[in-house]
Amino acid sequence: MLIIGDTVSAINNFNQCLELKPDNIDAILGLALIYFYKNDLDNAKPYIKKAKELNDNLKLGVEGFESFKKEGWFYSTKDETALTKMLGEFN
Repeated sequence: MLIIGDTVSAINNFNQCLELKPDNIDAILGLALIYFYKNDLDNAKPYIKKAKELNDNLKLGVEGFESFKKEGWFYSTKDETALTKMLGEFN
């Protein structure tokens, strides 16, 4: 959904996943990515924090994710290069 720009459906889908399994790391990261992509850092932060708490291995990825803003990356333009960089941080 995010790739095609349907952030509302993506948010709804990830929230449904979290209703079934509140610690679903994929859904938590998905929500963080969507909100970051929308340049909505206030909503992204709780999911980033939760991801760090659930999985120590994600700390470096999340730190890189948070550094994007310092580097001047903003996702509200829905730039494909920015999205690729953002998703690549967790690979």
